[in-house]
Amino acid sequence: MTDTTVRAIYDTDSFKIVDGVQILENEAGDWVFGIGSQAYKTQVQMVAQRIATHIRSWYHDCFFDYEFGIPWRDLLGHYRTQKATALQVRKMINSIKEVIKIKDLSLNLDEDRRLSLYYEVDTIYGVVAQKVDLLI
Repeated sequence: MTDTTVRAIYDTDSFKIVDGVQILENEAGDWVFGIGSQAYKTQVQMVAQRIATHIRSWYHDCFFDYEFGIPWRDLLGHYRTQKATALQVRKMINSIKEVIKIKDLSLNLDEDRRLSLYYEVDTIYGVVAQKVDLLI
């Protein structure tokens, strides 16, 4: 099995994220659960996973909360601007209850729909500094 937990600087290309839970992946790519309470993230790591999960969520894509997510289709269509994208990302990060404030947010959206985000966030547990790369 491959351990797909948060790496040193929260390298989000190398792990699966589900709010607060460490996910193990077997050779077939299936998620493996049942490894006990050590699978649960706490404090800063939990908030880091929650932020990354929220950013990667597409609007109308969550079966239990249809209004959740970022409207990536709209942002990549007629409203494709850095400012609109940054506003939606800020809104999503600020919706997380453990977040106190966003200290830094920078993003780059290229012609091939690759979005690179870096953010530094004050939380009730400490600072989360994270880079997230997405192909949208």
